[in-house]
Amino acid sequence: MVQSLNLSIRFVLFVCLITSITELSGQNVRFSKYSTNNGLTDNVVSSILQDQKGFIWFGTEDGLNRFDGLTFKTYRANPQIENSLLNPNVYRIYNDSKNRIWIVYRSLAVLTVFDPSRESFTHFYPDISNPERLTNGNVLDIIEDNDQNIWIATQYGLNLYNEDGSFKRYLKCGKGKSISDNRLFGLYKDKTGIIWIVSHSGYDYYNPATKEFGHLNAVVFDSLTAQYFSNHEIKPIFFCDSDDKLWFASSHYLFRTEQSINSDPSSYSFKTIDIQNIPVLRNLPRFIRSIEETADNSIWVSTPYGLARLRQNEGAVDAIKNYFADLKYYNKASINTLSELLKSPDGDIWFSGALGSNSLGLMQYNFSEDRFIEYRNIPFDINSISPGELSFIFIDRSGCLWVSVLNRGINVLDLNRKKFNNFF
Repeated sequence: MVQSLNLSIRFVLFVCLITSITELSGQNVRFSKYSTNNGLTDNVVSSILQDQKGFIWFGTEDGLNRFDGLTFKTYRANPQIENSLLNPNVYRIYNDSKNRIWIVYRSLAVLTVFDPSRESFTHFYPDISNPERLTNGNVLDIIEDNDQNIWIATQYGLNLYNEDGSFKRYLKCGKGKSISDNRLFGLYKDKTGIIWIVSHSGYDYYNPATKEFGHLNAVVFDSLTAQYFSNHEIKPIFFCDSDDKLWFASSHYLFRTEQSINSDPSSYSFKTIDIQNIPVLRNLPRFIRSIEETADNSIWVSTPYGLARLRQNEGAVDAIKNYFADLKYYNKASINTLSELLKSPDGDIWFSGALGSNSLGLMQYNFSEDRFIEYRNIPFDINSISPGELSFIFIDRSGCLWVSVLNRGINVLDLNRKKFNNFF
């Protein structure tokens, strides 16, 4: 059952940045700069992860890189060597509990897994006619369940990896027996171990305990939503808040479960937030890109046209305040994207964005001080963040924030000391 969310949700829209914006040019930050001759195989980094042993891995347009804190170890595609990457353009990388690196290429429909302990590459080619092979080589997401099983979402079908190198496939075949749509977007695992499968038809779920599939009938994607996720290579929203309530999104609505995550998904009912009630977003694409939560129970929502804060307190819905006028150096009409939101261990929110061709730089919402800090390139200041579009941000277990700057490599900020290093 879907109900209208009562007026206890208070909205404050932040189109781009908010209330107070501080440039970091006055802070004591320092960049150490390295060319590709000293480290990375390429300056375009599309994916970053930290493995089980603490190494940082980078997928680039010219191979795979491992960083140990001092030096880079590189792995390139070489057609003369069987034990190598098949393609130089590494698009996405995933790490499992066995410390293997799963590799998705941007321009090759083959899945590769790299075992660092043996320095070996294994390649999996799709074959829809062979039930033990991948259904499709265009891999969109990989996730590991609580039993160490590897699940792989592709453009056509869901696959479960067997350790003998074969796959078990799940294709649409009937209600409750499998997925509801073969055209997938992404995978999630919730705190209870339920696997969520996002497709053109919305959200399915798989319960490993019962080995059964289900579908959320209340959360439906229209054709515009599905097209947006496909064209922008963005995963639909799945988020669990501090009250153990799940959040889902479509093009017009945010959905929050009434029940906690410990309930059977088949019993979920929902409260809903109509995104069209946000005036600034009313006539613009309203797709939700990311959700995060701060310690005051506020829900932060990233959209292509701004950042919204949903205050879950008692009271009427606030009028929308547009803070964009505070940013005098940007053209209001050209705002076009905000990145995924990340929460650091100290509770702050981090994100990046762009206004037309101008990068906003790296943004921090300082929760304890209730203000925004902007890390932006300052010409001729070698201590400022590198210029260019920020394409990927990642926070490792030691509290370092890694930023991929398009054609500029990697910038690193130690969140414990607020000190930058650049690797490019």
